[in-house]
Amino acid sequence: MRAISDPSRLLGLDVARGLAVLGMFGAHLGAPDDLVLTDPASWGAIVHGRSSILFAVLAGVSIALLSGGRSRFEDREDVGAARARSRIRIVVRALLIFLIGAGLTALDTNILVILQYYALMFLLAVPMMRRRARSLFLLAGAWAIVSPVIVVLLGTVAEAYGGLEENLLVELLVTGGYPVIAWMSFLWFGMGIGRLDLTAPVVAVRLLGVGVGLAVVGYALGVATTDPSVPVVQASFGAEGVILEPDWSLLLGLEAHSGTTFEIVGSSGVAAAIIGSSLLVARPLRPVLFPIESVGATALSTYSLHVVAYALLFPDDDPTLSAWLWFAVTALVLCTLWRLLFGRGPLERLITAVSVRAAEGVGPRKVRAGPAD
Repeated sequence: MRAISDPSRLLGLDVARGLAVLGMFGAHLGAPDDLVLTDPASWGAIVHGRSSILFAVLAGVSIALLSGGRSRFEDREDVGAARARSRIRIVVRALLIFLIGAGLTALDTNILVILQYYALMFLLAVPMMRRRARSLFLLAGAWAIVSPVIVVLLGTVAEAYGGLEENLLVELLVTGGYPVIAWMSFLWFGMGIGRLDLTAPVVAVRLLGVGVGLAVVGYALGVATTDPSVPVVQASFGAEGVILEPDWSLLLGLEAHSGTTFEIVGSSGVAAAIIGSSLLVARPLRPVLFPIESVGATALSTYSLHVVAYALLFPDDDPTLSAWLWFAVTALVLCTLWRLLFGRGPLERLITAVSVRAAEGVGPRKVRAGPAD
């Protein structure tokens, strides 16, 4: 029962993570494709893109907490060893998550499994683990502007040269559903959040306010650039007789998974607002929110199990919207029972044990599981 009462856990992060997982259930299990604000029947489409982005931002928060949180281990005598241990733990976690993702992908469902992308983002985050919140926020903002252009250019090259599109690394970095090159903006944004004092209510309020502001700006500009009357500059480049013509219209709009600057900014804002509000209400409303918190505390296990269940229940047919409800209710009940009886999820327990063991030999102190576990 220690996991239930552990004061080191930031319950709001578990609540936000639980919402992300339940949202991804909807994206995979019959949520409407198109969001129309005037049509309540379409409102379930809000989970598309935003749920996985919230998941990625929270991954950045977890990396920041594992690498020392606000202090970045500077308050410890063994700062060098502590940082080395955290790097080892994150690398080992990334490798294990990649293997789990590969196994789930091999089930060949209609779900685009995020875990392999997630693992690669973990690895690419390691060089930035010593950065402060300000630097990480600036990096995330700059990358939100630059990375969509890079993805369009590299995607054009991959398409022109055929076989490159089928290369796993190219898929993960550029052409897949969660292109890591662009999605690093979400991870760095989350790392910046994780460098703040997330136990302070004023920080949660600021996250909520800034998040709403980013969402309004990002989505407003996205709507404005969705207008077909907005001109798109065409340009070609190439070498050795191959002419490459990037589709610059891919930089406009805010469609889910479009990877435009406007989607990145707007959805990052939604993620920050959800994290801020979750931090504010998680502890006072814990009896009500405990089932969602439990889903979040066992997020990797729950996400993986839902992919397996999808493969078993829907081998041929696409699920209907009712499947989302049944999966969500089942997860809320089972995760609550598991959390009360066993605490940490099975995959979470495994990854923590292996990563801690891998880092044990570094420095004079033993590794302890931190609040991000």
